[in-house]
Amino acid sequence: AIGQTLPEACFVTSMTELKTALRGFSPTGDFILKRPFGFAGRERRKAVRGELDPSTLGFVQRTLERGQGLQVEPWLERAGDYALHGFLLKNGTLFTGPVVEQRCDAMGRWQGSELAPTGALDGREQALLQTELERSARALHGIGY
Repeated sequence: AIGQTLPEACFVTSMTELKTALRGFSPTGDFILKRPFGFAGRERRKAVRGELDPSTLGFVQRTLERGQGLQVEPWLERAGDYALHGFLLKNGTLFTGPVVEQRCDAMGRWQGSELAPTGALDGREQALLQTELERSARALHGIGY
């Protein structure tokens, strides 16, 4: 309901939709396929040059057979991984923590976090991160979380 945040990103529920998505644009030529409710970068596979190797094809087939869909996003070369955590009260009040820098492996799987150094994000980047946290909190509160 809150939409996609990356150009060319989509959620697919069939192999036909997936094949169409993998013909889309990615600045690296690669795509990341994510199962719903994955955590810390797990439950995902990379489609190199938009192709499904046998292991990734099995991952896709099992996911679709379970009636789940896949989030498909262009694979981006990341300059850094940052997060902003919050605590959402039942009345919708959001308490925001500090920006953390995440250590991730080459596949983007989370390895750990620590406080981001001062100046790691410029003002615009920090404001965008805060906006997305607030947008997510509103959506979660709206569905009764």
